Amino acid sequence: MSEKELAQALYQAGLLTQEQIQAAAAQRTPESSFSDVIIRNGWVTQEQINQVSGSQSATAWGTVSPTQTPPVNAPPPYTAPPYSPPIPAPTGFAPGARGQATLGGGSATSMPPSPRPGMVSTDAINEAWALLKPNIGVWLAAIVITLVIGGIVGQMQQSMTPHGPDGRPHPNPVSGVFSLISIIVTQLVTAGLLKMALQNIRTGRAELSEMFNIGDVIVNVVIATILTFIVVVIGFVFCIIPGIILALGLSMTQILIVDQKMDAVTAMKASWEGMKGRKGALFVLGFVLLLLNIVGLLALCVGYLVTLALTHLTLAVVYRDVFYGTSPVPLQNPS
Repeated sequence: MSEKELAQALYQAGLLTQEQIQAAAAQRTPESSFSDVIIRNGWVTQEQINQVSGSQSATAWGTVSPTQTPPVNAPPPYTAPPYSPPIPAPTGFAPGARGQATLGGGSATSMPPSPRPGMVSTDAINEAWALLKPNIGVWLAAIVITLVIGGIVGQMQQSMTPHGPDGRPHPNPVSGVFSLISIIVTQLVTAGLLKMALQNIRTGRAELSEMFNIGDVIVNVVIATILTFIVVVIGFVFCIIPGIILALGLSMTQILIVDQKMDAVTAMKASWEGMKGRKGALFVLGFVLLLLNIVGLLALCVGYLVTLALTHLTLAVVYRDVFYGTSPVPLQNPS
């Protein structure tokens, strides 16, 4: 019995609907016959197929025996479609256990799958270290540039802050503006480091030029920096603990802007959603990284260059684990 005759017989026997026949035709491949598909989908059993195949009452579509009336609303004759290879999955996203991202643009290089989908773990430090070692020279250069920029901005801020006779600073509105500018510049440099970290994860290589490839997200990074600063400061005013919780919940805002090209408010909401149930683990991870950076400072400050690079790479790894591992929020336009 041909596939066409089998489909007609199963339909006449009430074992398959027209929609199931069409779906099976679409799923058919050179390796999977029509009967393989309908059995795999659980629509019929092999025994039912054998019974229908052995029946002499089944007729081919479009062919009616003299003693048989075709069913009302009979489906059109079945013709197996030509095989077409499956459409490749979009790059830039590894689907996770809890959902699938909606990609808007796609990435030239996909994000490697997470070994810890949905988890925030100190194991991320080990993976970040493995990524850092082959690229240590590039990362040291990037951190030196970061510290130089920070030093220049800090000196400008210091010079704009008046000091009293006792030598203590007396902030004024002008110095306050420069303090805000200093924070914004620092966050822009951080965004560049995170962009480089994402490239390092995706390709295994870090390129210094990627640190300055953030022109398309500068506005949103600035807006997010200001909004996050205001929200976290308000949290610390009421009590230290709410401020810490807010800082942890919004910790992925920047990297979401850099990687997903989200606007500031959307990135803040996505970060808060993604870090639900993970703030405690992130706090522990942050404390471990703080200890590592203190050790780096004690090691003649040279180790601090390494631990600061490790910190940014670890944050990017955690971002990959959470957002590409489980897709707690839709991801769009990966860089």
